Amino acid sequence: MSLRVDFPQTIQRVLAGGQVHETAGFFGLPGERLFGVTHLPAGAIHGGLVICSSIGPEQLTSYRNEVVLARRLAAAGVAVQRFHYRGSGHSDGEDVDLTLGTMVEDAAAAAARLAEVTAVHHPSFLGTRWGALVATRAASLAAGAPLVVWEPVADPARAFRELFRTQASHELKIGTPGRRTSEMMLAELEANGQVDILGYALQRGFYQSAIRAALADGLSGRQRLLVVRLGRTVGAEAGLADFTAAAEAAGCAVEVISLEQAPVWHFVDHSAGWGAVLVERTTQWLLAATAAEAAGRGAS
Repeated sequence: MSLRVDFPQTIQRVLAGGQVHETAGFFGLPGERLFGVTHLPAGAIHGGLVICSSIGPEQLTSYRNEVVLARRLAAAGVAVQRFHYRGSGHSDGEDVDLTLGTMVEDAAAAAARLAEVTAVHHPSFLGTRWGALVATRAASLAAGAPLVVWEPVADPARAFRELFRTQASHELKIGTPGRRTSEMMLAELEANGQVDILGYALQRGFYQSAIRAALADGLSGRQRLLVVRLGRTVGAEAGLADFTAAAEAAGCAVEVISLEQAPVWHFVDHSAGWGAVLVERTTQWLLAATAAEAAGRGAS
């Protein structure tokens, strides 16, 4: 005898005194469904945003700020689509199949979902950390869509080395028997197809698809771009400088914001305050970019 529990396909709720309507549920084909949350204004919709989260512990660290941003924008008339990549969170699929390419496909599917619900066919994109690699590529499919990147991974090889070092330091701190070096973790990844990093399985497929990825791939001319730096990560300046230079060379209108406070990305950071300015500055920039895009389309 088996027990089957049928959950509703969607869950809806109303927030902010009736200004924001949220729908959480699945979309897409059976076996490839994405789980997402659509944040809708109660009144007129002036634009849209697709949020491309990071993965692993970084997704949890940025979760609250992405939700707060989505609700702030929806209250101001901008519809927002958040989602889980296939092979992560509540979406269908196995983590072994998750690659940078499948993540970009999922971002495009999320944009299509937003268009289906709202008729917004030219959304902006936002990417956090590893999600920035996704957002830059997904935005290229939307011909000049405004783009925001929060503390983007501009040098994937360096970011992977940092992950391995963080795990090694964590094992040293808690006294793990048979502590691994970064080289041992990389060898384990190559041999077994995955390696545990801070309680999450880093899969070989994602590693191989992302390690040589360039953040600037897919940038288009006449694109509005906001780059947000959080704190000062030693060694990251060169990669971000190369990215902004490539964006300007491609014809993008680039704005860089540097904020002093930063989260502890590789661990769930519950410290208060660091996200408030981030959300406020991003909200104002996106509202202005959305209005400018709408005016430009109306004049063409």
